Amino acid sequence: MTSEQFSDNNAMEVSGINMEIMLPDPTALTIPENRAGITPPIELYIHITNNTSMSFHFNLSGTLIPEIVTSEGQALQRQLVNEKPESEVQPNRYRTGWAGRLTEFISNLNLSQECYETREINYMLVEPRESKTITIDASLAWENNLLALKISTEFNEFFGSIKLHNFWLFEALLPGNYQIRFIYQHNCANRVIPGIDNVEITNVEESKSELLITPFVNLRLVQPVEADSNAVEMDGVRFEILVPERVLSIPKNNLIHKLLYLMKFLSPISIYYSSFIIPVQIGIRITNNTSTPLRFSFYFTLFLEIMGVDGLIPFGGGWISLSGPSNSDVLSVMPGEDITFFPEAEIFGLWEEQFGLKTPTGNGGIWVFEPLTLETYQVRFTYRSDQTMVKIYESVETYTTLDIWSGQISTPFVDFRLVRS
Repeated sequence: MTSEQFSDNNAMEVSGINMEIMLPDPTALTIPENRAGITPPIELYIHITNNTSMSFHFNLSGTLIPEIVTSEGQALQRQLVNEKPESEVQPNRYRTGWAGRLTEFISNLNLSQECYETREINYMLVEPRESKTITIDASLAWENNLLALKISTEFNEFFGSIKLHNFWLFEALLPGNYQIRFIYQHNCANRVIPGIDNVEITNVEESKSELLITPFVNLRLVQPVEADSNAVEMDGVRFEILVPERVLSIPKNNLIHKLLYLMKFLSPISIYYSSFIIPVQIGIRITNNTSTPLRFSFYFTLFLEIMGVDGLIPFGGGWISLSGPSNSDVLSVMPGEDITFFPEAEIFGLWEEQFGLKTPTGNGGIWVFEPLTLETYQVRFTYRSDQTMVKIYESVETYTTLDIWSGQISTPFVDFRLVRS
């Protein structure tokens, strides 16, 4: 049984409103190890562009329906899963096909009624000739020995994680080439904007978004090179995460550190103090198994992820980019050769049993992951380059253009443990 097909495959823009998935080509999702606790998070970005002369209200309470097809053009079956308590929801799962369509129809009737009974709408304003991006959370993991892709039904205007309580589910996936697109329906027309009393918005340009469809983009599911390997390969290019020391000893706090810890609670102002700084090696090796010389840019293209027992470790920070990439940011790899790159990462002490890890962004800033504690983590790198060429400026008006490898791929996760020395 397959999902329904949408007849207008060329409906990429409706009344001047364009919607597209922002993924490099090629993009690969690495199949995780089939064991508990390995649930790699995925963020999908959808770009909305308003090419009209009027403001457009994109309803963030609308519905984004993913459609995935195989390389043979076969649409994958999907399920809609709602993991809220049973007392709050209707039957929580249905399949697509004729039965799914009937369920969707009845559900949409109920939703339409709710639209007019509920007065608030959560929308994103896209001004004329402006573009905005929404984030959709997803995950690829094993469930009952079946590889499953979950794509959240919720989306927002901000970067960050939304727990997957309500999601589209694609099960029993296999390694191979796929294509994905999204179909957007706004669901509701007449609502009241929050914070503005007695001002009703009727058909606030939402009729344009009744059926927005992104173009298909390519998506691959790839396995690690071999069992228990730290590497993954795509189109003859191998990416391997390197963590020479899997167990890192953290020094014990001395008397000064303990006094500073107590001052945290006694001081009327916030005190920041790092009790220690330890260099840590977390790097990547890229091997060119093709017959063509390749270049790789490390200018804001390498992203670290750290998973703990409770999920992804939060990170913050920023970057400053004044001069753009330099020659040292672009490394060449001849056929049959490899390059190794270790960002200057450090683990530092916070308070008592809490620590942080910082690593450069690649373009002048740093990422900071915290809090870390004495436990085992899983780390991986994602290499993402959206551009096929980069400009290396020698002066304000003089630059050299270099071809670079483009695409997105993540290494497998490897364990990394923090212990007291």
